[in-house]
Amino acid sequence: MCIFNDSLDLHKFSANALPERKRDIVDPTIWMHTDAYNSTIRSGIKNCLLSVVCLEISCSKKQPREQIPIQDAAIEMHAIRDSYLKFARSLLVEHGVIYGSIK
Repeated sequence: MCIFNDSLDLHKFSANALPERKRDIVDPTIWMHTDAYNSTIRSGIKNCLLSVVCLEISCSKKQPREQIPIQDAAIEMHAIRDSYLKFARSLLVEHGVIYGSIK
């Protein structure tokens, strides 16, 4: 069954789901393992995914003049990546693993 009907498309579905129903937007298997982590890790993962979905919404507006310029989207994607990597590195250090080796 198609979930997009009555002129609903992926852009509208995503925009309408934020921020309360963000779990409805991404593949449910992504959330499968986050419940096993503490609230800090869950929050970091959710914030990263939420940033990506918000950028997707900015890029997928119907009118090109309303879309974020591709250069700005690339800068934002790099910022999201850098933020996630910083978060992941801090978790590795916190749990005694530094850049692939055991402390």
